[in-house]
Amino acid sequence: MIGGARFIRALPYVVAGVAAGYLYYVASNFQFHERPGTLGPDFWPEAILALMIVTCLYKIVSVLVARNDAAVLLKLNRSPAHGRPVLGSIRRGGRINRCGSTRSPCGGTAPSAGASAPPPGAW
Repeated sequence: MIGGARFIRALPYVVAGVAAGYLYYVASNFQFHERPGTLGPDFWPEAILALMIVTCLYKIVSVLVARNDAAVLLKLNRSPAHGRPVLGSIRRGGRINRCGSTRSPCGGTAPSAGASAPPPGAW
């Protein structure tokens, strides 16, 4: 099931890459009179579509070889000071300070529900 979920997550990139490949084919078959020393009308569409194809291929590979997202998310959401997950505090509506705690600046008690929010950058 996990492999199937990865393929489903990669599907939009596959569709976009195939569409970009088709449009690249169409752009490479433009009929025009070439002038020496100038770029033709096919240059920029081909360049942009080539970058889109490369980006789609990168995202497809990154989605298919990615580790378990839940484990990565939990590891990223751990408090550096305490090693506790801070995700649960966010779900309960608690405010998180720079220590990853719901307590006031790294040690006090949490403010009451009616307290105003601190100014930006106060933590």
